[in-house]
Amino acid sequence: MEIFIISFCVWMFCGIVSAMVGAKKGEGCLGFILGMFLGPFGILFALLSKGNRKTCPFCKEMIHQDASVCSHCRSAIEKMLEVRCPTCGERGQVRASLLGDCIECPKCETVFSAPGRSSRSSSPNA
Repeated sequence: MEIFIISFCVWMFCGIVSAMVGAKKGEGCLGFILGMFLGPFGILFALLSKGNRKTCPFCKEMIHQDASVCSHCRSAIEKMLEVRCPTCGERGQVRASLLGDCIECPKCETVFSAPGRSSRSSSPNA
């Protein structure tokens, strides 16, 4: 019975430590689940996971996925959104400030309007 209580306490400790590491990366609940089911290996997975973060294009440090300013270099981070060329189907990313403007597909060189919240008309360019 004593070994069961000790094992439970160790697994609970691993879950709490993994949750604290995961919370720093934006995924505390996942960290707790990993720690509870995998024990010490869950802590290792939580430490090695990227979490809900992306790389700053200026200083290459890890920042939160939704950050608008890098906490390390204080550079403004513009949000990138997915678009698809209506002609060739090529996928790409466009800065959020360009939505609604005319952009050119790098593959087929078709000029089209990037659909978005500031789109002036819903009809395609002729």
